[in-house]
Amino acid sequence: MRLSLFYTITIIFLSVNQSDSLTSYFHCKYNECCDEPWIINNITNLSLSLKEHVFGQHLVQSSVPKLIRAHLDNPLPQKPLVLSFHGSTGTGKSWVSRIISENLYLQGWRSKFVKHIHVPHFFRDTLRTRETAEQLHHKILSSLETCKQTLFIFDDIHTMDPKILDELVMYLNYPPPLDDIIFTKAIYLLLSNAGAPKINDYVTEQFVNDRERISLTSNEMHQIISDDIYREKGAFQETDFVRRQVIDAAIPFLPLERCHVEMCVKRAIRERGRKPTQSVVNEVLRDVKFAP
Repeated sequence: MRLSLFYTITIIFLSVNQSDSLTSYFHCKYNECCDEPWIINNITNLSLSLKEHVFGQHLVQSSVPKLIRAHLDNPLPQKPLVLSFHGSTGTGKSWVSRIISENLYLQGWRSKFVKHIHVPHFFRDTLRTRETAEQLHHKILSSLETCKQTLFIFDDIHTMDPKILDELVMYLNYPPPLDDIIFTKAIYLLLSNAGAPKINDYVTEQFVNDRERISLTSNEMHQIISDDIYREKGAFQETDFVRRQVIDAAIPFLPLERCHVEMCVKRAIRERGRKPTQSVVNEVLRDVKFAP
């Protein structure tokens, strides 16, 4: 009798587990879930996409895929991957963020695991710092509870209130697990104009001195960015970002030359099914000023 009862309980237990597994299988077959095939992590194609669709940014093309691959290949990272993108508007920071999302998630930019936060809009009420910080906490915690490999993109982060930015630091710098939420598999992209004037001035100086753009190295540009952005009045200067070293890599986006902008225009024209003649390109760039 006892043996029969044991078998009955075992069969019920297995049936329930099998039923849960089948439910999960069919749910994730038609709904985006935080697993294959919805999480693709195609770093090989990421590298190819950056080379094919991003122009004039050899430092981005060489560094970003390596950094993301190293993070994803680590089964137990100690902290989330935090990359800060620095450069003027129009140099490709948002475009590169989109390409990254397209190669990490099957749904790409539309994935529910991609959280694009435009800082001036999300944190527009500067008088309600405490409430805004709580919104940020809720957004991060709820996102990571759904998927540990969430991609957070903070656009114009240099405009964020330093007090709120300090609230973000706690998630970026070796955060411990909380209620079974894993923080360390996430990726944070911090898009900023901070450091752009120094980047532009340095690249222009090298151009005037007939130095080839491709010879610019990550080490020398990193020094320029670090010397500038953490001294520049704004969010980074007044927070724990420097002291706690939460940023894994600061990626410079160099100012574009006319040839790079022409390639961008031609790509956009081709994507619309038209042939990009030079006369059309010249018309598009007629009012664009290039320096020096």
